[in-house]
Amino acid sequence: MTLANMRDLGVRNLLVSCLNHACRHEAVLDVSAYPAGTEVPSFARRSHLRD
Repeated sequence: MTLANMRDLGVRNLLVSCLNHACRHEAVLDVSAYPAGTEVPSFARRSHLRD
């Protein structure tokens, strides 16, 4: 999915989370100024991110 796809659905913000278990900060990021072709990363857990 790209930001253009999300914008077509009315989405302008993403909830982003730090994956560091000691941190776990979250923030709402306004992505309206980012290029439309920017791909949204997968939020699925990947094996290389496991402790």
